[in-house]
Formats: sequence, C-alpha cells, structure tokens
Amino acid sequence: MKGSAIGTSIASKYLSKALPQAMPVRILSTKILGRAMGRAVPYVG
Repeated sequence: MKGSAIGTSIASKYLSKALPQAMPVRILSTKILGRAMGRAVPYVG
C-alpha cells in the first residue's frame, strides 16, 4: 500500500481501510481503530 512501511501486515492494511475511525486515545501507537486491530493480530499478515 502506498505510504505504508515495509513489513506492514495484510491485516493492518485492510483493517485500517475497513475501520478508519479515530479513537480518542492511542492504542498500540495509533489512534486508528483498524490499525490497532491489525497490530494486535500480527500473525494474520
């Protein structure tokens, strides 16, 4: 995906598109719900 870092998981890429809602607090170094979920499940990617 354009702008993503090398090694970005598939789960993180697609969940950040599917769930772009911003959260009021940072979870796993991000405020985007989909990215946090993708980082929580790294083995899917």
